[in-house]
Amino acid sequence: MHSTSPVVVPGPLAPFAAGFDAELARLGYTPDSAYGQLRLAAELSGWLASAGMGPAEVTAETLEVFFKDGRELREDGGPSKSGGADPMAFSHDAHRALITNFLDAIDQDREPRVSGREALKVQVLIEALLRSSAEARAVEVC
Repeated sequence: MHSTSPVVVPGPLAPFAAGFDAELARLGYTPDSAYGQLRLAAELSGWLASAGMGPAEVTAETLEVFFKDGRELREDGGPSKSGGADPMAFSHDAHRALITNFLDAIDQDREPRVSGREALKVQVLIEALLRSSAEARAVEVC
């Protein structure tokens, strides 16, 4: 294993643990960060097992964010484009469409569908999620 300490991932995500660890290494995660990610996967897998669920039942249809100050944010999306049981199998079509739209906007001297300001908000959220996971604590999203 790539992580600093062997993490036993029980339950329905157990078959994906070694591949997930290898993918974290490929993406440049440090062994300590990989360990934290695998611990989260182990917790999720335990929760799935206790709920009688398998990996195919985890979808990306709804995102719920619960803030420390009591606010809640819920974003409903379309059906998941992931590979169901394979968490690394997902379509890049949305990214391709945004990049194409951005390049077309440059060529056509117009604003892109998603502004840089909006894209930055998403990037800040992603970085906060990764930092929270790596540090195993809640972090503030600025």
